Amino acid sequence: MTALDDKRIRFYLENQELIDTWAGLASDTRSAFSDWLIDLRSPIDDVVDRLGGVTRVRDVDRWKIHMAARPTWNSTFDDDARFIIAVEWNTSDVGVPSKLPYVGLRICGGDAEARELRTRFLDRFGDRLRAFGAYQFGNPRTWWPAWRYVAPEDERWWEHTDEYQDLLLESIERAWNDFAPIVDEWLTVSKVSAE
Repeated sequence: MTALDDKRIRFYLENQELIDTWAGLASDTRSAFSDWLIDLRSPIDDVVDRLGGVTRVRDVDRWKIHMAARPTWNSTFDDDARFIIAVEWNTSDVGVPSKLPYVGLRICGGDAEARELRTRFLDRFGDRLRAFGAYQFGNPRTWWPAWRYVAPEDERWWEHTDEYQDLLLESIERAWNDFAPIVDEWLTVSKVSAE
């Protein structure tokens, strides 16, 4: 018996063309899902505008980010360390069940600066953030003091994209309502201590 006698290998050899065609759909599907998330810009803008914020979409290598902030948070979205409410996903693997878009409080800026700001912020407000319960905090993601995946309620969400869109928009609004007052407080305290 040789390695070619393995039933799995034989199955692949007999069905290679069809299997490779189906496997190629994974990339197309990730791209379509990412495009669908990008197309949520207008509804996200509407939600954030109603909450008194401004938005921007940003590409960072293979990452896409819907960013939202209050104008008072230095909403130019440049590279200085600052807080934003964000929805982010990795375009190369979004849609894989464990790789869903996530929403939460994010820090923009360089690695060292963001890490230092995240540490100081969590030292001061970590207990308040943890009280929300729905977010993850222990992950060493430099830019995310608090975040959570937005998992569709229906396994076949693509048949009901309006429901998943509503869930994403509700998640953004919830994150805004949870974190914006804390960011406002942080900025007020930081401003006072800098004077």
